[in-house]
Amino acid sequence: MSLLGWTTWGVGLMSLTLLAKGKRKHILAVYLSLGILGAMDISTDLVISNFLQMTFGLTLAAGLPYVLTRRYFNDRTLIYSWKLRRWTKTQVWYFIGIFAGAYFVLPAYFRTSEAYLNWSVEPTFLSVLLLFLGTQAVGLWDELFFVNSTLPLLRKQLSFRWANIVQAILFTSFLYELGFTGWGPVIVFPFALSQGVILQKTKSLSFIVALHLSIDLLLFFILVNLHTGWFDIFI
Repeated sequence: MSLLGWTTWGVGLMSLTLLAKGKRKHILAVYLSLGILGAMDISTDLVISNFLQMTFGLTLAAGLPYVLTRRYFNDRTLIYSWKLRRWTKTQVWYFIGIFAGAYFVLPAYFRTSEAYLNWSVEPTFLSVLLLFLGTQAVGLWDELFFVNSTLPLLRKQLSFRWANIVQAILFTSFLYELGFTGWGPVIVFPFALSQGVILQKTKSLSFIVALHLSIDLLLFFILVNLHTGWFDIFI
């Protein structure tokens, strides 16, 4: 994170002292995790060393709020509801619609913005394997940290609408830093907002994770195709 970023983060952290003690703890958990992200080297380099440091940093950032709320704040704000439920017809059609939209929009986005160059995919087994594992792992992490952790913590102080907007901004900022540059935020921001709304309405973490990982599977095929010519299944 840049000097300006750390300065902004520090000012925000100090401003928490203006809140009552009982109101600052949940926001503090979010700030500390953002500090971990700021200290990380957020990179798409497909090498084992980067894969390991990203795994460690993202796991720490996502796990910290859970540990703080359960062990030190003594509350159950964060719940990972993995219980599988039968999808409604609305959910099924929504899933199909979003997946179909992503099939057409994502290839156009990467071609026109050349954002795919932010990934260095080589036509080797290890490079493609790390790309697959990385895209799936980051997609899972996005939902666990931003939608299932940050959003509920912010809801302690904000209305759902504003808490969802803030988590979507953070979600979009992270993916922009990761590689979704150009007009990527135009795609990512509404998706992040919708994921928050869906979780709020359905209470189904498994549904939003399934949707995100399906789109990230498309992302994997698109990146491999644009770099190597393999998987030529896109218009």
